[in-house]
Amino acid sequence: MPPDAPRTSSHLWWHAVNYAARLLVVAMGLVLILAPLPLTPDSEVFVRTFGVVMALFGLYRLVWYYWRTRQQRNAEG
Repeated sequence: MPPDAPRTSSHLWWHAVNYAARLLVVAMGLVLILAPLPLTPDSEVFVRTFGVVMALFGLYRLVWYYWRTRQQRNAEG
């Protein structure tokens, strides 16, 4: 949705899609961290580290999106 587009209830699905995508990234990171995967010790460290990075990135994106939408709502009125 462009920044200058008017906010209507028809755009609520877009917010739901954005939140779902960001939560999916967090969930995939948690799966990589917590899932008992059959890995060699060297690759296990890599996969767990990648899971931590992925979960933190998803959390960052989730918070950033919430903050920007809140900021836009406050600017509109």
